Amino acid sequence: LQVEGQKMSKSLGNFVTISELLETEKFGGRKWPGEVLRLAMLKTHYRQPIDWTVDSLLDAENLLMRWQRKLENFSNVSAVLHGSIVSALSNDLDFQAVLRRMSEFNVAASGTFFDGGTEPSPPTESESIEAAGKLKGAMEFLGLVQTVRKLNDVEQRLISARLAARAAKDWKESDRIRDELAAMGVSIKDNKDGTTSWGVKR
Repeated sequence: LQVEGQKMSKSLGNFVTISELLETEKFGGRKWPGEVLRLAMLKTHYRQPIDWTVDSLLDAENLLMRWQRKLENFSNVSAVLHGSIVSALSNDLDFQAVLRRMSEFNVAASGTFFDGGTEPSPPTESESIEAAGKLKGAMEFLGLVQTVRKLNDVEQRLISARLAARAAKDWKESDRIRDELAAMGVSIKDNKDGTTSWGVKR
């Protein structure tokens, strides 16, 4: 195990347990939901060292929340465990293949399919529902049902306002909104590619 690129060791003062991640604010200044920890661990193959970083946990949390928001559009969909998920896990726990399949389910449930590089074509309603069911089934099978609290309307408006401020290069206002969101328990990360990620406490 590594923490922020360093070997986890009590002598280095960077030793942290799963219980501490779940129940205290020792790592990253906040508690972390079990589903986030599980996904972060699964994303690293069991043959490779796990590097606990705040960024990796935020990335896992944001991915879970994107999936969950998608499924909110299909509240009554039945979970279906697709065979490709089990096949990938049976192949030396190939979780990267699982992530690719779940990404495909997520895209298909969005209302757009890509076929052999041709122009995207909208799926039928039944195809979207089927894809959402496969995404839900994979999440439930892997124990990734999201329990992180969602953004409320005020927080969503503030995030939108901050994005607008950054687009206008109003850095002072952007920083002010970031601090306001932090006081509400919403963490903001501006990525190198120009996108913004966010996470919330339970």
